[in-house]
Amino acid sequence: MATLSQIRTRALSEISQSSTDSDYTSSELNGFINEGATFVATLLQWPRDTIEIQVEDGVPIYTLPADTLMLRMAYFGNRSTTNDIHPLLIVTEDILKELNPTWLDNTTGSKGEPIRVCLIDKASVLLDPRPDADNSVTGKKLYISYVYYPATLSADGDLP
Repeated sequence: MATLSQIRTRALSEISQSSTDSDYTSSELNGFINEGATFVATLLQWPRDTIEIQVEDGVPIYTLPADTLMLRMAYFGNRSTTNDIHPLLIVTEDILKELNPTWLDNTTGSKGEPIRVCLIDKASVLLDPRPDADNSVTGKKLYISYVYYPATLSADGDLP
């Protein structure tokens, strides 16, 4: 695997320049390389991790790790109970309002077993419907598989 320095040299070669006569500084090239690494991470859906979040009665929004780039999969249930884990449909806010026009309601009737998850912003997801008392007991969790930002390459010897 190539180091940051080697990738920068290859990039300069592709545009018929060298480190001594380049239109770009090393810092600018490093920025382009890191942007490219993030773009490739979304295509390959790598690097990735899985987290589990204990849900709470009536709480619709849950915080994601700060390095979340995109959601891959989401599940809800209790791993200790046979056939209790089920996949959640990952939807946009536009789709959510079509599927459940009352998704913003904060009433007892708007609670239940979550069947959808919506990425609200880069830092949080919303469960729909909001978990009720039966679906927020210990053991019932939200499981999220996500792609996170690759480590920033900054030193010449860094590897992607």
